[in-house]
Amino acid sequence: MDMDYIDIGVNLLDSSFEEDRDEVIDRAFNSNIRILINTSSSIEDSVRSLNLAKKYPSKIFTTAGIHPHNAATGDNSLKESLTRMRQNDCMVAIGECGLDYHYGKDSVKEQKLSFITQINVARDTGLPLIIHSRDADEDMIDILTSEFKNGPFQAILHCFSSGKKLALCGLDLGFYISFSGMEMFQHIVHYMG
Repeated sequence: MDMDYIDIGVNLLDSSFEEDRDEVIDRAFNSNIRILINTSSSIEDSVRSLNLAKKYPSKIFTTAGIHPHNAATGDNSLKESLTRMRQNDCMVAIGECGLDYHYGKDSVKEQKLSFITQINVARDTGLPLIIHSRDADEDMIDILTSEFKNGPFQAILHCFSSGKKLALCGLDLGFYISFSGMEMFQHIVHYMG
């Protein structure tokens, strides 16, 4: 029995696809993938992703948001920009957004402000959040629980590689959790190592 798939975390704007992006997309659609959701990491990416999605109506959809690594690029117009992009039917989620302290904590304030702004946009628009969390479990739990008290929102903890406490928090709030192939690979390496 053939099964159709939806890939909710593609990065089709990556420079590695410059030469063969259309061929990669065609191969995906010829391999039982029916819908691709391109994940954005900046406002500029979000605009480019919207344009890509318009080339493939009802096949490619997009998110719009600012990745924690790009949080410093967010400004006072972030909420307005994301809300305006929502007018496009091909925009189906906010993100990829969240907290990432793996490379240091020099942008923690900007990351938190950007993330909370994107939570508010998700709450206001009814779109789910695509959440990125890396080495920031305690702050992530604090923000999610306090923001959820301000009003519910939908989310997926994307490419989850955090601890049990954050997983339980997400499940308690009714979120989905996705596990990447990378997480499974790490366990296999540890097991075989």
